[in-house]
Amino acid sequence: MTIPVSNPKFQAFDSLGAPLTGGLVYTYEPGTTTAKTTYTDAALTTPNANPIVLDARGECDLYIDNATKMLLKTATDVTIWTIDSVYPSNNKTLGYFVSSYDDLDAAITAIGATETTLYIDSDCTLDEDQSLTQPSTLQIVFLIGYTVDGQAGASTETLTLNGPIEYGNWNPFGANITVVNPKIGTLADDATPSVKFRDKWITGGTTTITDFDDGVEGQEITVFAEHAITITDGTNIFLSGGANFVMADTDTLTIVQKADGLWYETGRGDNTA
Repeated sequence: MTIPVSNPKFQAFDSLGAPLTGGLVYTYEPGTTTAKTTYTDAALTTPNANPIVLDARGECDLYIDNATKMLLKTATDVTIWTIDSVYPSNNKTLGYFVSSYDDLDAAITAIGATETTLYIDSDCTLDEDQSLTQPSTLQIVFLIGYTVDGQAGASTETLTLNGPIEYGNWNPFGANITVVNPKIGTLADDATPSVKFRDKWITGGTTTITDFDDGVEGQEITVFAEHAITITDGTNIFLSGGANFVMADTDTLTIVQKADGLWYETGRGDNTA
């Protein structure tokens, strides 16, 4: 297995591709808001501040010893992305890299049922007319900007997600691949829960929802209420009739995100009517 040489410093950019001068990198234990220590040196002897303030080139020295949740913000504290589990890229024991294989099919076939992580460190494809299922024991982590796609033309390639997946604020799946995610996720009990690459969600609590984070253009989601919960109309979510939807247990709501980053209702099931 080979590992590509990457930038020896952490570097971030703004939406125009310019260095994220003064940007803030917050680090936490995965799946939590508990601060996690990172380091300025490979020997892990000198802790970073938390948050780390990026220099004029948008860079910093950033070393981690195991899985770390990272939150990147602008200098004015606007969130750019959150990735729940970032792994040390120079530790071969922690995972595999798709660039070491001919394509995604070959990588997943070679890994088999091994409980590990596959890093998408280059753009990759599925074989023509291939239907591939991600093993439940395999976490797939997309490194910044890379994607997986099918073959252009009349062929049909399908990827079924059956395990954990991580990526940032881009759509990692190309136009020539059909992605199936059969699992229903549970929304976080907050005002702007993430809907990162799932299309079916059950409510996780009663906190009024004003937006859904981490959506991508064209993504359609259905929310199944298991609580009494209000979906707010008019700013980030535009609902039928221009009014809030006060959902009761068993109600459903389907919305789609357009190119403007806003959500629009396409249907609902008001089972209390």
